[in-house]
Amino acid sequence: MDPANIVPAVADADVVVSALGPPSKGPTTVLQDSTRSIIEAMEKSRTRRLVTTVSGSMVDDSGDGAFMHYLAKPMTRRILKNVCSDMRRAESEIHASGLDWTNLPSTPTYRQARDGVSNGNRSQREARPHNLQSRSGQGGL
Repeated sequence: MDPANIVPAVADADVVVSALGPPSKGPTTVLQDSTRSIIEAMEKSRTRRLVTTVSGSMVDDSGDGAFMHYLAKPMTRRILKNVCSDMRRAESEIHASGLDWTNLPSTPTYRQARDGVSNGNRSQREARPHNLQSRSGQGGL
């Protein structure tokens, strides 16, 4: 992706949303290269906010139960090792940029809030995404 071709699409935008995915499970740098090009275009056009889905739940282990942590994710990471590696490199590009960014999980995983709220005879628990990452100079998403 040529950043010069992206600049017109991101110029004067309040936010850029990127939901790229790998073309296959083989060796790839499509996420890293595309993310780098988008960041360059955003810097040239002075667009500050990037929302992306490159940080997949296969990269983040926070809040996982035993099945996901010890069996499902290790097997999936072995099968999709190239994709996971590309995701990590793309995420590094985002973290190294000076942009305000939010990484939404491509497959959100939820964990139950520990503090249930009483509702009559039943207890409700709030489900909330636990693998959301964000950095902002302005606050909020």
